Amino acid sequence: MQKSHEPGHKSSDKYFKYREKDDTISMSNESTDDMNPSDIEQQLRQKLPDATISVQSEDHIHFVATVVSQEFRGLSRLAQHRKIYAILQEDLKEKIHALQLITKTPEEA
Repeated sequence: MQKSHEPGHKSSDKYFKYREKDDTISMSNESTDDMNPSDIEQQLRQKLPDATISVQSEDHIHFVATVVSQEFRGLSRLAQHRKIYAILQEDLKEKIHALQLITKTPEEA
């Protein structure tokens, strides 16, 4: 079985990171760009102070976020997700490899 060495992924305790601006791949034993679930929660709380937020991750690059907010009232599920993506847009470029979103209004929770 061949191991994947995709940029930004951990493989055999090595981290590979792709930098788009200069088209390079770097490798190290440490990931300096690890994102903690609490970092994501903090960013979301700054923009959605009324929200109930839960973010989980086992590897600090794949996340599951549940966000319940009254600001989602009247918005389609797609619009709710776009609102979250807009808040996290910078980290989605390099630090967050995958983000599964569960968004609800208080009435749906």
